[in-house]
Amino acid sequence: MSDEKWYNNSKLVDTLLFIIPPIGIYGVYKSDKIKSSVIKISLGLIGFLGFVATIASFI
Repeated sequence: MSDEKWYNNSKLVDTLLFIIPPIGIYGVYKSDKIKSSVIKISLGLIGFLGFVATIASFI
């Protein structure tokens, strides 16, 4: 059996970002294999989309 953690599987984390975003974000944050610039870009994009969704809900 493999000792690799689920959050180091990039395909699984990518899928979770679209299906269950909170778990996907946690996976990106905890991952050792995903570079820090990717983490910053991903979390920034998710934050931006959350901001846009909040603004759109008031319109």
